[in-house]
Amino acid sequence: MSKEKRASSWGPSEGPTLGTGETATLTCGDPFPTVLTVKVLGFTSAGDVVLQDDLVQVFVLTNNTYQTLDTLSYDEPGSICFLPGTRIATPGGEVVVETLRPGDFVLTADGRAVPVRFLGRQTVLTLFTPPERANPIRIMAGALADNFPARDLLVSPNHGIVVDGVLAIASALTNGSTIAQVPPPAERFLYYSIETEHHEVILAENCPAETFMDHVPRARWDNYHDYLALYLEEHQIPEMDLPHAKSHRQVPAETHARIAKSAAAILGHTRNAA
Repeated sequence: MSKEKRASSWGPSEGPTLGTGETATLTCGDPFPTVLTVKVLGFTSAGDVVLQDDLVQVFVLTNNTYQTLDTLSYDEPGSICFLPGTRIATPGGEVVVETLRPGDFVLTADGRAVPVRFLGRQTVLTLFTPPERANPIRIMAGALADNFPARDLLVSPNHGIVVDGVLAIASALTNGSTIAQVPPPAERFLYYSIETEHHEVILAENCPAETFMDHVPRARWDNYHDYLALYLEEHQIPEMDLPHAKSHRQVPAETHARIAKSAAAILGHTRNAA
């Protein structure tokens, strides 16, 4: 049977900021409260704390309400962008994505400098996120063309890459070798989203990649409240006018052929070097 109750008190008061593996007490129920000893197992991609009580039930605490996991549904993470350390082109040179701030400028693929409105941050907890939805896609250096990308690029599976005039999600470009899904960097890791005024194509490791598009809810960001504090309300972003490819079969055959040719060159070079 599903369980959904109000948590009347949480101790210590900073409960959800406890680290994974730490324990605390939780008082639940009304009018006959129950005091539970709980252990922090981790956090969901939305930032809610995942707990295990002394009856070995696992549940999530959201806004002082807890639900057992058998009744909790998880949304698909969507297009959540770049891993930390990804180098983004700016007028002053490349910078790692996590250092960008609102007001900084990034370069578009056609050479324009556009300001960053916000840098969204989203935590992924692998224990509660299907790997096919969240594990990074690695696009090896040169996988799309010579120097594209210039270095290995790691993005979320649904993040858009512009190739041959098509906005293709990264997972649609995979070939099992030079473009492939790889294990997560840790059990808990971050993605960063770059929001600009419009839906733009910027350069990430010299690879044309999309900026944030608001068909993915900003509320999934860990720092969503910072966004609201800065802008008070959400900004509507028109989607760029490019053909989309959301599956392998929707990517043009000539693009797959070129990726295969690049893969042969990269893998052949790797074998020769070995």
